[in-house]
Amino acid sequence: MAQREFLHGVEVKTAPVVQAAADVNMSVIGVIGIAPYADPDVWPLDRPVLVSGSDRQKIGALTKTAPTDAVDVGTLPDAFAAMLDECSPLVVAVRVAGQTSYNAADIPRLVGGIDGQGAYHGVHVFLASESMTGYRPRLLCAPGYTHQASKAALVGVTVSDAGSGYTAGTYPLTITDKTGTGAQAQIIIGDDGKIASVNVTANGSGYSAPTFSLPAEAGKGTGGKLEADLSDLDNAVAAELKTIANRLRAVVFIDGPNSNAEDAIKAAAQGGDRVMMIDPWLVRETDGVSKILPPSAKFAALQSYSDQTYGFWRSVSNQPLHGVTGLARPVDFVLGDQNSAANILNANYISTIIRRAGTGYVSWGNRALDGSFLCVTRVTDEICDALMLAVITFLDMGIDKNFVTEVVSFVNAYLRQMISKGAITGGTCWADTSLNTASAVTNGQVFFDFDYGPIYPAERITFRASINDGYVSTIFSNEGTD
Repeated sequence: MAQREFLHGVEVKTAPVVQAAADVNMSVIGVIGIAPYADPDVWPLDRPVLVSGSDRQKIGALTKTAPTDAVDVGTLPDAFAAMLDECSPLVVAVRVAGQTSYNAADIPRLVGGIDGQGAYHGVHVFLASESMTGYRPRLLCAPGYTHQASKAALVGVTVSDAGSGYTAGTYPLTITDKTGTGAQAQIIIGDDGKIASVNVTANGSGYSAPTFSLPAEAGKGTGGKLEADLSDLDNAVAAELKTIANRLRAVVFIDGPNSNAEDAIKAAAQGGDRVMMIDPWLVRETDGVSKILPPSAKFAALQSYSDQTYGFWRSVSNQPLHGVTGLARPVDFVLGDQNSAANILNANYISTIIRRAGTGYVSWGNRALDGSFLCVTRVTDEICDALMLAVITFLDMGIDKNFVTEVVSFVNAYLRQMISKGAITGGTCWADTSLNTASAVTNGQVFFDFDYGPIYPAERITFRASINDGYVSTIFSNEGTD
């Protein structure tokens, strides 16, 4: 006889509990650079390495084989030193091959990509970080590799004459020029023995009149003619980090050109709603030796500190910088003076560093390169990610009135939590009946709208003063006297 589900008694069945939305960790730093003397077992190339706080053992492994008299130990050790001045952040660090700091020839390795085997290289490793380390970097930087614009870069090679008699295949093209360096390209020969096309794999810079030659393996063909297409390009690492940041809902701190305000303003024209540029560079002292360092890693760490201390909605601007002993060039600042160097940089959406009496060196600038407030973008990222992670509990549940009510109540509870923290000024969620048609619901789709009011930084405070001679009469007033 089949077993019946039978009970003569009382039981309690618990319903699944929907967890409240939790804040996303927005303070994880992602930094990429070189460390030629690193321990390869601790710091393999093109792999995300999670450094928890001030893990001295891992950080020390960046210079494990460095000679005692080494002057240049790479950009990663300097970046960690600058970051640890501000706080002990959680860092996802990526090491790429390179011997000399700030060498533009290393830029293709930092840009990286995804190879045919699905392995991630360069800044693309940040995309794989969450699956490999459990943490998604939100504050990205590549200290010393985001300021070099590619002037007179090789952007293409035109086949003006395909020639004939070459051996079919794909071959590396040799590029020769009096001044230019760094460009790489592949030439493709078709089955008919003619040049089919040329693919530029690295743009390089500084070219004037490059010439091209094929390797011996390409055969003894003749008649082929190639013409160089040259153009000025924005920094390739910064451009790639923009793309990565959009996918990760992260922001990018990049270094200015560190030359003059005019060059910084030109560089800022590359734009970016998730990009903050800082100029000029800073001076930091290590073991009695002063060194000029790019500021991007320090600003990333300052933002991480601010997130943990004040909240992710707080702007990184107007906060003390530690360990800074000077600037690579003076930046004059007079509070209220629109023509001061600091204000001119800020007016062009470039953040900078000022020196303020009684405080020392201070970060100065709120905006991304598109003119928007970077802290507002980060609030949007936090809300969107927190809600998406939390409401996954509701995914695949049956769509009925209770379902809609529960989702709306859940989101409104989260928004009230954000209001109570001071992260937003208000927010409401609702289900729009005009969108939730029978067609949408029968297709398994439900629409919810929500709005919110971000906290904007008080970037400009204006006092209006006027003289009131009426107060003169108080001089002779008898009030309060015997």
